[in-house]
Amino acid sequence: MPWDEVVYLISVLMSDPTSWLQAAKNNWSHPIDYNWTIAAATYDLLATVNSKSKPKPWPRPWTANNTKKPIRKIRNDTRDILRRAKDGEIEWQSKPTPM
Repeated sequence: MPWDEVVYLISVLMSDPTSWLQAAKNNWSHPIDYNWTIAAATYDLLATVNSKSKPKPWPRPWTANNTKKPIRKIRNDTRDILRRAKDGEIEWQSKPTPM
């Protein structure tokens, strides 16, 4: 099997919420499918509408901590890299991304 096919198949598994690979990457307790997500959201909505006090939502495999986006760090040599690119000192690699 060629490497580009391996990379493609892993990228498919990483984007599929029903795979254990994505669940492990995101520190989920278990993988989910789209029907489970719809059922959990429907349960939360019906429980909220039909109760006098605010009920606890159905537990999701992810925690609230995982929903935060990571802070992007800026490299210290960014200006130097952009100057070298502008002057033509950097050779760009345009490899297609496997999809």
